Amino acid sequence: MRRWGSLFLCVGLGLLAVGCPKGQPDYSQGKKAETLQDYDAAFVFYQKAAKADPYNATYKVKLNRVRFEASELHVKRGVELRKQGDLQGAAGEFQRAQAIDPSSPVADQELRKTVEMIAEKNRAADAAAELPTDPNEPPLAAMPPEIKPLSRGPINLKMSNDAKIVFDTIGKLAGLTVIYDPDFPARRITVELNNVTMEQALEIVSLETKAFVKPVTENIIFVIPDQPQKRRDYE
Repeated sequence: MRRWGSLFLCVGLGLLAVGCPKGQPDYSQGKKAETLQDYDAAFVFYQKAAKADPYNATYKVKLNRVRFEASELHVKRGVELRKQGDLQGAAGEFQRAQAIDPSSPVADQELRKTVEMIAEKNRAADAAAELPTDPNEPPLAAMPPEIKPLSRGPINLKMSNDAKIVFDTIGKLAGLTVIYDPDFPARRITVELNNVTMEQALEIVSLETKAFVKPVTENIIFVIPDQPQKRRDYE
């Protein structure tokens, strides 16, 4: 009799498992958030559901759909902020769009465009600062943005890869977004960084790739080929 009881219990538990797929609670929360057009929250819930059950096709379809919607929403917000003159806020929205959907060409294009506008604004500020209001006063240099990484922990990195991937890896470790001048060349490099700061890591890789780094915002850096004309353009 006890053996039959154990069998029924196992069958019952098996039916429960079939009736409630892994990730179902997160999937349900995602559907609710999607109905409310809270695509950021829906994306997070669908991500959790898909992680719990990677082979669930329904979860994947929903996740991909909401990934597009959430990324598109942040792009639209970024464009609107840029129209209002808030370039820093716009760059932040495009960064969020990129983080949600790294394959989005629109988010990448809009972020680059905005960074160029910020760089141009900084150059104009530099030029204006070089003109003293009083002929007797020395020129004042405009201060570049100060990089504020999300992490200040020591960087340990050993890799041989394309230079952009190396810079991107350092950026991820420090919580920075890295963008590149269109003329920055593809080049394989080998680096071994042991217990170095973010600044030291960027300096080492810059020397290795014959490039220089300019901060655009607190968490966006611009990597540029170290050429005389580029120095004049960006400094």
